[in-house]
Amino acid sequence: MGKFDGISICTDCDGTLTDGEGRISAENARAIKYFQDNGGRFTLATGRFPRHALTFSDSVRVNAPIVGLNGVWLYDLDKEETISYTPMVSNRAYDVLEYINNNWKGVWEYWINYNGDESACYKPFEDKFESESLKTDIDFERICEKIHDKHDVGERKVFEYLKNNIDRDIAKIVFVMPEDMLPKMQADLKDKFGTEYNFDSSWPNGLEMQWIESSKGKAVEVLKKHLKNVTTVVCVGDYENDISMLKIADVSYAVSNATDEVKSVATRITVSNNDSALAHIIEELDTKR
Repeated sequence: MGKFDGISICTDCDGTLTDGEGRISAENARAIKYFQDNGGRFTLATGRFPRHALTFSDSVRVNAPIVGLNGVWLYDLDKEETISYTPMVSNRAYDVLEYINNNWKGVWEYWINYNGDESACYKPFEDKFESESLKTDIDFERICEKIHDKHDVGERKVFEYLKNNIDRDIAKIVFVMPEDMLPKMQADLKDKFGTEYNFDSSWPNGLEMQWIESSKGKAVEVLKKHLKNVTTVVCVGDYENDISMLKIADVSYAVSNATDEVKSVATRITVSNNDSALAHIIEELDTKR
């Protein structure tokens, strides 16, 4: 039996596992391999798509399903299998988008995430829609060019077309805005739509919207049931969108660069993301086993 049998580590990625440059340190990579070699199950709980884990596959590979898109999508990367997926209903979600578009005109970007690594971006100040990797029969490039040719940019016609013509489930939406605007807009959206959606910040300029029944915490609960031999879940995070999983974890860590709110929820505080936090956590788990 391995000394880490029955333990699963589920860690946030940006600002937690990775350093300020978005890299995984050699110390973290060695510690994670040691943890896995001795029976531990390691995975990510990220606001990004599950396949973001492949970015680090030369140094770290997960050996448990990934909590992706803030828990909307629980995905087994090895089996290429969806374990759970909890999107929003498009029509109602676009009502919220329309409210934001009409009342919070300082938002720089709307990032709309769909299942299957597909996303789209609406930039209000440019009145521009970029389909990114989104697969659709709608020729947005042609539509946008046509709209701009008619000089309707000031009326935000691109947003109207976007809202009325994409009929699909939305996994998550990220709003990028000035830092001082975020808490005001967040409070307003929670007041008006908080019974239907979560509105959590994931960095000072980013506010994320998803269905109320989806979160990192809910996905970690599903993950623990899915990994039948796991008895102890260790969660690690740094920002507001990590709080739900820290609350339900058997052991929870906040990195020292985490927000005060996250630190108040975590049972333990470790070193910063720039000081190989995961290596320190695994060493502590090793010592206490």
